[in-house]
Amino acid sequence: MTESRRRFQLHLSTCIVLMFVAGGLLSANLHQRWTHNRWEEQHIITTSFGYGFPFCFYETATRMWPSKVMEPANAWFYNNLFLDLTFAFCILAFAAAALEFLQRRASKKLETRN
Repeated sequence: MTESRRRFQLHLSTCIVLMFVAGGLLSANLHQRWTHNRWEEQHIITTSFGYGFPFCFYETATRMWPSKVMEPANAWFYNNLFLDLTFAFCILAFAAAALEFLQRRASKKLETRN
């Protein structure tokens, strides 16, 4: 029977699953989240794109005349960026805790059988 370790360790399988979860969260944050087209006076069209999950932390808006594109306007929302990062770390921490709990429970069941 092996001694239990006092410091916190993660299993390799947990780290691999966390890597895929982090990739999914990164993909959700960097994917274009929504598109908004708005007509204004004098036939100006404004198109907006936002990035971030679950909150939009970056937005870019482009104004277009029928024949000419104007300079895009960009906006960063740092509070939403902080909330997105906190949300991602909470999901990763919950996934790590759940996976480690399942892994350790399975290893204890295996030890009691032998």
